[in-house]
Amino acid sequence: QSTTPSDRKEPRSKVTLLQKMGSLHRDRQNYGEAIRLYNQARSVAHSEGVQDLEASVLVRLGALYRNQCEYVQAEESYKLAQEIYIRINRVSGQANALVGLGSVYRSQYKFTQAEDSYGLAQKLYARIDQDLGQADAIRGLGAVYLACYKYAQAEESHMLAQEIYARNDHAQSQADTLMGLGDIYSGQCKYDQAKESYELAREIYTRIGGAQGQANALAGLANVLRRQLKSSQAEELYKLALETYSRIGNDRGQANVLDGLGGIYLVSRKSIQAEESYKLAREISTRIGNDRVQARAVEGLGHVYRGQCKYVQAEESYELAQEIHTRIGNDWGRASTLCGRGHLAQQRHRNAEAATLYRQAGAIFASIPNADAKKESINCGEWLNYVLAQSEASSEGPSPLPGESQTEDPSLS
Repeated sequence: QSTTPSDRKEPRSKVTLLQKMGSLHRDRQNYGEAIRLYNQARSVAHSEGVQDLEASVLVRLGALYRNQCEYVQAEESYKLAQEIYIRINRVSGQANALVGLGSVYRSQYKFTQAEDSYGLAQKLYARIDQDLGQADAIRGLGAVYLACYKYAQAEESHMLAQEIYARNDHAQSQADTLMGLGDIYSGQCKYDQAKESYELAREIYTRIGGAQGQANALAGLANVLRRQLKSSQAEELYKLALETYSRIGNDRGQANVLDGLGGIYLVSRKSIQAEESYKLAREISTRIGNDRVQARAVEGLGHVYRGQCKYVQAEESYELAQEIHTRIGNDWGRASTLCGRGHLAQQRHRNAEAATLYRQAGAIFASIPNADAKKESINCGEWLNYVLAQSEASSEGPSPLPGESQTEDPSLS
């Protein structure tokens, strides 16, 4: 039985409609319904042999899974899309899938695989003269360099991407790149440049109506103010960002900001508010599978409990945070938690144990090529000298205060 042109068009129309409906629900943060519709579109495309649309839906699924921190499903979706694009010889599609894969690997601290994916995507985009695609891949590489504390390469990559976006008048991507530059400058303690980048990004997001982007910029500014010990201003911006994240249903943003607020309340000795913020951050990050924020929030709870002399709960929190930091390969988190455990041991008059923990933390901080890490390494050395000078029978002496360190991993702000 022969098919008419309209018969051949019908499956494509159905897939396209389902895909548009899925994107509509995605934009409204109805992620469960979006995933259901995307999978339905993919099923129709697969059964009807519409390979290009099947791959396109898989890329959208990958992005949605990644944003939900469902990395196994995201990786699988991108890899399936890549296989199809290779089979039908669609170079731009291959590159798009590779950029998505790079982002999945970067989110899981798999930086070598992320760099390989972004690098190959850049080459493919260059082969077909696709400027914006090259910029996306270059910006992804810059994010990897930032996570590895390669600030010069990170800045160079972001600047190059920014030039391409500006040339193509792509405002959203310009703002996203400015956010990356803000993170780079913040990581180098170049706070004025960081603030300028975040403010410029915020202006663009406001102009184009990007609520999530505006909240991201506010959170970035709050992170800088927090590191400058301007707690009141930082708290105000965190709360503004939290209000927006809550309104648009952005769980990842809420968890990050609640963790930041927990840190502010901790150093302000507002232990009840700190505990509440950290618990909310832990609850959200655990639910969405964001290991990095979960570990930070659990570590923060360890600091809170230590300050309240709830030593058993503090130890349990530190041990869980240490386990997560180690599993995801976050050296800064490992060192920070070891330091917290050292303070806990010192408060309990276990000076030999504290000395061992301070040595371990100091060694890890010293291996991180970052100015703040060097300061933390020096702090660990001072605490080590203090506990070594104490005898088991001596008085407790000036115990380190919970949350006294004002720095955190600058590549993850």
